[in-house]
Amino acid sequence: MTALHASTGILTVLAFWALWYWIDPPIRPEGVSWSRLLLWIFTPLGMYVFLARHREPPSDAGSPVGREGVVAQTSPLEVEVFGSFWHARGPSGSQFRRGDRVRVVERDGLTLVVERLS
Repeated sequence: MTALHASTGILTVLAFWALWYWIDPPIRPEGVSWSRLLLWIFTPLGMYVFLARHREPPSDAGSPVGREGVVAQTSPLEVEVFGSFWHARGPSGSQFRRGDRVRVVERDGLTLVVERLS
């Protein structure tokens, strides 16, 4: 689960929990309602599990791997791929010139591994 989805799920459950506690608290001056307390504990937990299982799956649609780009700068190597500028590296010993067309073969963190197109 990504941090964004986890945070959204947690915030949703906490907001629901706080509102529920404010409207119908399980601990009252006359004593504890055990059935209400258990419901109050396990319903938000069930909501969180439901939200975690029904989140949108991650997508590689925005991945630069396989896309073509242009060398924007040679020292250090920087390429423009799909409108974004990335630090890049090529095979050892390869030389790039500004304006060369390249294809992204791998992504290593925030650095792209590129090869020159013929």
